[in-house]
Amino acid sequence: MVEKFKVKGVAIHSGISRNGIMYNSEELKKFSKLNNSLPIQKDHDTSINQTVGLVTNTSFTDDKETVNFEGWVKEDGTCIVEKLQDGRIKSVSIGAICKLCKETE
Repeated sequence: MVEKFKVKGVAIHSGISRNGIMYNSEELKKFSKLNNSLPIQKDHDTSINQTVGLVTNTSFTDDKETVNFEGWVKEDGTCIVEKLQDGRIKSVSIGAICKLCKETE
């Protein structure tokens, strides 16, 4: 049986994301309580073939305004675990969706 490789990191932080969406800390706090058992994907593609693991825990860090995650990844024939271990891959996608709030001035 293939071993599970533990991964952890920052899923998202407050502020404006790379795709121009503003995430505020209040919504991220709510989001962090709802997102255990999300699939971990190699890329932002949500197809089944991109799924390599599972999120087992999420938490919000107040001082840094980040949603952190822990989970595991299994080998899928693309050397994903080896690439995570030796640093060639620095990030994964947890396929997260946050409820967005309309900003006001």
